[in-house]
Amino acid sequence: MTTPQGNMMDPVLADHIKILSSFTTECFYILDVQQKQFSYISPYTKQLCGYSVEQILNMGYSFYSKIVHPEDLPLVENMYRELVLYCKKNEEKREEISYFSCTFRLQWQYDCKAKPVTYMVYHRVKPLWYEAGLCYLLCASGSTVLKESGYLRVYYKDNMKYEGYNFTAQRWEPGAIKPLNEREKVILVLARRGKSRKEIAEHLCIGYKTLQNQLTVIFAKLKVQTMLQAVVLASNHHLILDMEQAVPDSESLSGEAPLQRRRRLLTPDDLQYIQQALDQGQSILQTAMQVGVVESAIRYLIKQGKIHK
Repeated sequence: MTTPQGNMMDPVLADHIKILSSFTTECFYILDVQQKQFSYISPYTKQLCGYSVEQILNMGYSFYSKIVHPEDLPLVENMYRELVLYCKKNEEKREEISYFSCTFRLQWQYDCKAKPVTYMVYHRVKPLWYEAGLCYLLCASGSTVLKESGYLRVYYKDNMKYEGYNFTAQRWEPGAIKPLNEREKVILVLARRGKSRKEIAEHLCIGYKTLQNQLTVIFAKLKVQTMLQAVVLASNHHLILDMEQAVPDSESLSGEAPLQRRRRLLTPDDLQYIQQALDQGQSILQTAMQVGVVESAIRYLIKQGKIHK
């Protein structure tokens, strides 16, 4: 990219930003690192906390002191300072860096006589480099169910490796998201579609206690405490994207109730379909859900030599 002139944003980039912001309910804005000012702010979002775009542009960075919870304001200031320093020190990694993330609290005082309303946001920052170096930070903030402020991280494009900033030790430390197996991804896909735990267990033809044990493993891998937190984190990092199309809805499985699929008798056409699916590289779990049988039924057929894997 060519270097922008003065404090004027590249007009092509500006047009793309406006189009992109119209597709999201998140607060979307651009920070000019060199000029230390806002270059663009999407209007009509909750994260503006009642302020207009014009007011925010006039306030500049001091806007944060108006909306960020007082206890989290030092965190936000440190976040921007450290991520800018990280970008400048690691410019050779610019093609590998995906984005930075952090959580912090905002507060919105609807009425001067009322107590401010506090809520947590998940904040993502995408650095933009030009020939002159780091120029812009593309920022997006949205409400989150995560409970604690902090967790400043820089994620790389494989979405599994990251570096987390230790505010106490004042250094970046390497980390990694533990990969989810196929079963765990399916559970989160179904949860994202609004299925209850009971419905997920029925859909997968497993016991409720078995599902609870699998959820315990998922929560430990993602370092979360609730199903909603797990779904949010997995969605943000595209951990379940590859399973979205592969998991059918319960209603698409021959119109049968999930529990009735346990006793389903396989026809010759079913066996042919299963064999073709496995030959095409589809997993046993995906095939079982599409046919409407338990996974162990297909494994039994393979063991008996009636189907080949």
